[in-house]
Amino acid sequence: MADLLPIVCNWNGENFSPIMGHKATAKKQCLTGQSYIFELSEQRSAARHRAYMAFIGQCWASLPEELTRKHPSPDHLRKYALIVTGYCTTQDFVCQSRKEAERTAFALAAMDSDRYAIISIHDCIVRVQRAESQSYRAMGKQRFNESQEAVENYVGELLNV
Repeated sequence: MADLLPIVCNWNGENFSPIMGHKATAKKQCLTGQSYIFELSEQRSAARHRAYMAFIGQCWASLPEELTRKHPSPDHLRKYALIVTGYCTTQDFVCQSRKEAERTAFALAAMDSDRYAIISIHDCIVRVQRAESQSYRAMGKQRFNESQEAVENYVGELLNV
């Protein structure tokens, strides 16, 4: 059930009807005669999303060399900013010793090489923090706007803008 796609509908004053492009999804995921609960959510502005990504790209392009080594792409910079501003998931792994924690952190970093994560060690605890997805499907309008503002403020401070 977790792989269900959203279905965008129009309200005509009496009924909801899937808009063009979403009818096939509705037919695939919904059974005729069955009742469903819809969760209302405001759609995000695609233009605002594009402008935000362009802003991150421009900021990354103007980073000093020492920061581009730390953030090798605009996406790395954005995900790092999401994590440090609290828009992330956190997992802690408790180990028996500091040595085991170091081995665990190394193994987790190797397993996570295709995704961005901040992995840190505190005594015998390994903490893995991953940025929340800002995709349309994963983050609603309000949370996206809040995270966008937090990231833009963080990057602005980083560049002294």
